Amino acid sequence: MRFEIGYGLAWAVATDRIVQCNKTVQTGRTDVGMRDLEPVDPNHPEGEWREIGTASWTTGQEHQWVFDSFAFLQQARQTVQQPNPTVIAMVNTTLSDKGCQDFLKTVLNNASTKTNPVLDGGDIQALLSDFLAQKKGGIMRELPVGAAYGSASGRIGTNGNGNGIIHRRYSANPTDQDFYDAYGIVNELPHIAGSQGGWPTHNEYDDYALAVAIHGTRYDNLSRFTGKRFAKGSLTGQPENPFEAYPNYQGVKKTKGRDDPRWSNYVHDILNQLCVVKQ
Repeated sequence: MRFEIGYGLAWAVATDRIVQCNKTVQTGRTDVGMRDLEPVDPNHPEGEWREIGTASWTTGQEHQWVFDSFAFLQQARQTVQQPNPTVIAMVNTTLSDKGCQDFLKTVLNNASTKTNPVLDGGDIQALLSDFLAQKKGGIMRELPVGAAYGSASGRIGTNGNGNGIIHRRYSANPTDQDFYDAYGIVNELPHIAGSQGGWPTHNEYDDYALAVAIHGTRYDNLSRFTGKRFAKGSLTGQPENPFEAYPNYQGVKKTKGRDDPRWSNYVHDILNQLCVVKQ
């Protein structure tokens, strides 16, 4: 069974039905709603689903079931699991592309430092092998605070050691989960490429560091944010390209500007042009 929790919703996804629970608190009273669904064709759960019942309560034993479920869901999200064979195959196909390999090797070696040298000489396929061989690493559905879609933490070891983790929540569409996980691994693995690891103890391979490692190489020309400005939102009128927003970017490394999401946008925009995950 597979679970997701967030924005007040708890999802339980099984091969034969999906249960959705909604919990909101209003003036001391908890309202609970449940929507029960099943696949139109039980032999093909990846297809269309239909609603077979709804219910809601404000008191009763059902409340306890929901609260117990939330605790169980939270525990399930914190469990580390290995990516399945389909996901691994998709990642291997992506990382077998020479253009992708050259890009990542260049960037990771540029980001490499004396205190946290890149593992495996920046060979992304070797990094993936080490990641998959870990006994205590893999994919976790719990996201670190502040991460919107995915993140990485820990340290990839060799010979099965290490605790490198790719944090990747469940896809809103269960049929896209394999692609979603493969995409997450390709995008987040570089962040824990250092031999001493990555977040939360090291930042040598964070979005800012990788952006700086790309800047000044021929790959910088691939950025689709160059010369563009935000048309709406809190950054209206400001540059979308972080290097235009921070001309003195070297001075950003010890400021809050290091966490500006534009660094991530820049890095992953270029990475996803060169390391294309195909469904």
